[in-house]
Amino acid sequence: MALININDIQERKKAEKLLIQSEKLSMLGEMAAGIVHEIRNSLTSLKVFLN
Repeated sequence: MALININDIQERKKAEKLLIQSEKLSMLGEMAAGIVHEIRNSLTSLKVFLN
């Protein structure tokens, strides 16, 4: 019985670790999209101003 419980805990820890990594990558993607959006807005403003 103890061996089964240890394996269950290890699998749960692996799943939690993967979930946390996935959430971090998702947040990073959202941040990158926000940064790109702000840069494009600034460049568009400059383009309109220079024309």
